[in-house]
Amino acid sequence: IVNNGTYDNQAALPSACLDPAYPSIQQAVNGAAAGSTIYVCAGTYQQNVDVNKPLTIDGAGQGATVLEPSVSDPTGLTTVTNGFNFNSTVVLVGADDVSISNLTINGDNPTLTTGAVACDPEFAAYQADVGCNGVHFNAGAGIFTDQNSASFPIKGLSVSDMAIENVYYWALGSYGGTFDFTGNQVTRLGSYYGIGIFEDEASGIIADNNVSWAPVAIQANWNPTGALTVSGNRVTNSNWGIFVGNVGSSGSATTISGNSVGDCWGSTFFGSQRVLGISVFAPFSPVGVSHNDIVGCSTGLSTFASNGASAPLVTFSNNVVDGQNAANSIGVLVSTDKLGFTCGSSNVSLLGNVIERDTTGIYSDETNLENASDCSLPGGLTLSAHSNDIESNWYSDASGPLDATNNWWGCPSGPNTDHCTTITGNVTFTPWAKAPFPSEPPPSSGRPPHAGPPPHAGPPPHAQSPSHPGPPAPPH
Repeated sequence: IVNNGTYDNQAALPSACLDPAYPSIQQAVNGAAAGSTIYVCAGTYQQNVDVNKPLTIDGAGQGATVLEPSVSDPTGLTTVTNGFNFNSTVVLVGADDVSISNLTINGDNPTLTTGAVACDPEFAAYQADVGCNGVHFNAGAGIFTDQNSASFPIKGLSVSDMAIENVYYWALGSYGGTFDFTGNQVTRLGSYYGIGIFEDEASGIIADNNVSWAPVAIQANWNPTGALTVSGNRVTNSNWGIFVGNVGSSGSATTISGNSVGDCWGSTFFGSQRVLGISVFAPFSPVGVSHNDIVGCSTGLSTFASNGASAPLVTFSNNVVDGQNAANSIGVLVSTDKLGFTCGSSNVSLLGNVIERDTTGIYSDETNLENASDCSLPGGLTLSAHSNDIESNWYSDASGPLDATNNWWGCPSGPNTDHCTTITGNVTFTPWAKAPFPSEPPPSSGRPPHAGPPPHAGPPPHAQSPSHPGPPAPPH
């Protein structure tokens, strides 16, 4: 039992909290036997915690047990054995089988008056909305695995029912090993390159989390040891909602289902903003993207090229993409361009989706998206689209023909007629559906959307990941 006496009404605490074994979480970690459970009573604890043995750390609930950093260094990184650690990580996990739940991590410690930084100046245009005016960020990361640990890569990390807020770079993440991040609330990152929930070279579950005001809400890079599931998350106010890159190198499939992504910041894919709702980049193995709602993101669904000799199938099925009539919006962007890493074949299936109120419903590409000399792969795109409601135009520069039969195009008379969808390019659309398809119920775990954040340009530098400056990723 941990209690430092900072809770206002000590008499209201459980009786065990009135006779605690330790006054600080770190002292409890140091004194506990491996496999123990540490209960942290309500109160505010100002310390950076290093967990170096298998333990369960359980608080009294979000907002009741609050952990703030004692080290103020939100932008500092130290190179270590397997990559880097943030100089101020509120909870640094260096052992297998650690479980953390029912606390709030607040990266803004008001008693630390030196070393703190305010919101990234790149946020100037939207700071009033994001609400980070007045927040001083002391921590670079909330909960992250220790890349200098003798136990690296860390396996069995479980983080649930946590609130993590006011962290500068990365709120919650794992590099290597295995993890389960479920039911957490992540909000308000200070850096223009911040990521809400992050995994690199790990495998596990990211489920039923709420992530808001993070330039990248959820990002997964590589998973060489097993499968990856991203399901039931609610994402709002992000530049990139859910991004998975280079996944499936172990041969395992990746599943993205039942998520809600809403009100992305930014106005276009092209140029430096690269606004993405749910995006798949250069997979090694099949990826299934199903039953998600993407509303108010100028690029709803997207996939870019693939890795390996044969292109794994990326399936977009039973998703709803609503561009809300935003200028230059794209419902589904499909490309063979690796965005700075030359080209790769793409194999894509669109089945049973609703794509509506976008400037361009589907944009299919075999040339290049941003750099005229970077990529051209005629014949590299294989695409089939069936049983979709597509009520926005289709533009294709793929050599084709692309198979788009039996879709509803917004009117019974079919594409390229009055008051109906226009198709430009070598796309086979005959026969077509004469009426909309019955709509499916909304995502089982997804939730409705919110409002939107800063410009920025993608994931941290990483072998074969699109350009997105930020903290350096560990070497491969």
